[in-house]
Amino acid sequence: YQVQLIHNGGAVGIVRSVYQNYYDFSEQVTEPGAYQFQVRTVSAASHSKSEWTVSDVLTVKTDGSFVVAEDSRRTSLVVEK
Repeated sequence: YQVQLIHNGGAVGIVRSVYQNYYDFSEQVTEPGAYQFQVRTVSAASHSKSEWTVSDVLTVKTDGSFVVAEDSRRTSLVVEK
């Protein structure tokens, strides 16, 4: 897979290649705002890439709390403290 974090509509950092079915973005979620991530598959044999799939929005508030979109149909981010 390739993954990338999005903050307020703009890419954060670089596109990362991951070999598990998860990635921890917690160190990059440092400011209030709207966060999403995008993910796509990459073929091991041909290196062809699928289209990006974008998560639902996770809104981080100034007090550090967060809200996941009410109509969310998929998991967008897990935050543990």
